[in-house]
Amino acid sequence: AEYNDMSDAMKLTTDGAIYYSYHNAGNTIVRYNKIHDSVGPQGHTGFYVQGLYIDALNSNWIVHHNIIWNVPGYALWSNCRQNFNKVFNNTCWNATQGSLGSSDPMAGESGTHIFNNLFNGPFVGDTWNLVDVRYNLYTDPGFATPFTGQLLSTASSAINQGTPITDVTDEYPVIGGTPDMGALEYNGTNWTTSVGYNPASSVNYTYSMSPTIYPNQVKDGSFESGSI
Repeated sequence: AEYNDMSDAMKLTTDGAIYYSYHNAGNTIVRYNKIHDSVGPQGHTGFYVQGLYIDALNSNWIVHHNIIWNVPGYALWSNCRQNFNKVFNNTCWNATQGSLGSSDPMAGESGTHIFNNLFNGPFVGDTWNLVDVRYNLYTDPGFATPFTGQLLSTASSAINQGTPITDVTDEYPVIGGTPDMGALEYNGTNWTTSVGYNPASSVNYTYSMSPTIYPNQVKDGSFESGSI
């Protein structure tokens, strides 16, 4: 899933998200999407609408360079069990409940890495002690106002503070030698201009998967959870 503008979802149900899925993704990539502005059913009292929700028995998801904002729940939600998920360079802001959460305690999860993200608060739950969490910012990084193709202001604390990730931070040019945190490189390529359907550029691409950093070397690695 890439270059989508997703909003105004979850009109009829609760306990879901603008982007929702689960189970073993087989290194499915969710990147360069705008996910935003969904309040949920009018008058509902159920679980909040999340931005991006990967439900139970999930593994091998690659989620990078998404901008998630204005949701009543969490920007990102991941339930157990979860293994070998890669969450890199996302900008998550103005999510009412928080940045990333999980409702279920986990013990034994492994292989998940969360780097270079901008979050509007700490993680929720006791589920992250075995997850590799580094190079993230949990306070206002200094956003540009108004937004004119740049998310970060000149004085942003996120500039040049990320870590290089092969096939993630090098897909667009890095300015200054070190990648920024978040979904848009300061003074870099504004990929949001490519979001949405453009019939003039619609072609049939031949996709190929390159090796990912921190890969799961076990095929069908979630079999121990009953997902075969």
